[in-house]
Amino acid sequence: MKLTSGKLRYLLTIVSLEKNLKRVRCIDVAVQLGISRASVCKMLSSLCKEGLLEQSADKSLHITALGHELAQQYEQQYRQLFPIFCQMGLSDFDAQECSMALLSQLPEQTLKNICACFQVDNFPLVSA
Repeated sequence: MKLTSGKLRYLLTIVSLEKNLKRVRCIDVAVQLGISRASVCKMLSSLCKEGLLEQSADKSLHITALGHELAQQYEQQYRQLFPIFCQMGLSDFDAQECSMALLSQLPEQTLKNICACFQVDNFPLVSA
């Protein structure tokens, strides 16, 4: 499944928030991304319809097994692409934007080939 750069950003942001919060809510995502709560709620609804997220009765968000699988794949590739753009002198924000754009636009095999050329670990995932 291929995600748009926007959906990818949301998914990876929620993964990151899950590591630090007991409960991830719409407002947490909005604050992290600096986007209005209404816009976030609309995107989260779309991710739920695609089977990547579930929302509990208490309105907390949970990534589904499919969502985790997809996020893990994208996160690995992101961690390889992000430092390349940083080494080019781009700001963290611009490096993140370029990484997301590539991840959402390039065919899977092309991404695998590019990432195979660059084996870099331990770089930050989605910064606000």
